[in-house]
Amino acid sequence: MTWTAFLDMDGTLTDRSEVVPANLDAILRAQARGHRIVLNTGRSYGFIPKKVLDTVPFDGVIAGGGAYVRAGERILKNECVSDEILAALCDYFSRTDLACYFEGVDECFCMNTEREGFIPIRSYADLSGRTSKITIISARVPSLPDEGRALIERHFTYIQHPHYSEGILRGCSKASGMDVWLADAGLPLSRTVAMGDSANDLEMLAHAAVAAAMGDSTPEVLACADFVSLPCAEGGAALALDRLLP
Repeated sequence: MTWTAFLDMDGTLTDRSEVVPANLDAILRAQARGHRIVLNTGRSYGFIPKKVLDTVPFDGVIAGGGAYVRAGERILKNECVSDEILAALCDYFSRTDLACYFEGVDECFCMNTEREGFIPIRSYADLSGRTSKITIISARVPSLPDEGRALIERHFTYIQHPHYSEGILRGCSKASGMDVWLADAGLPLSRTVAMGDSANDLEMLAHAAVAAAMGDSTPEVLACADFVSLPCAEGGAALALDRLLP
């Protein structure tokens, strides 16, 4: 009986962007038993480290919080931020000193900061590609200022984390991405396991038949879990895969 496991990346599959070795071993064992493994990350496809995609033989990838869905080499969904919204966002962040990341399928861009692998831009005119997600670093203030938050919430689901916030395109979620992938594969939601650790995993965990949390997850994730595993760095995803997939 085939089950599908949907794994968050940061803090679940990977620790500091490195695949935890025990997790890779457990994924290979699960696939050998006939199960499917799908990466389900808030990162855009272009922001997933190539070494992660090269190391793990995923059966599918859901990225950008459900804006992008891939099965093998086939792209099942690829929803991007409109030019009008991008222009408004760039105008706002150009008037602030807040660091903003525009994450795309092929390229990623940043304003008011620098980061390896990101193309620095100063205005909308510098953008050369479409994006599917935004991430905002607001370390000097508790959360995004009201003007910026109101702008983002018109077009995105806004998620505040302890040290940053992110915007997932409205109508997209890790849960809706699951449905797109499962429909294409002809597999049921009733035999799914979701694994995560933070606030942007909550919809995915609630949607799956079984929800597994890493031992070092946020309190709200721990509260909704059917199974609490070891911390991420200790192979929490590996233990969950071995225990939950027959």
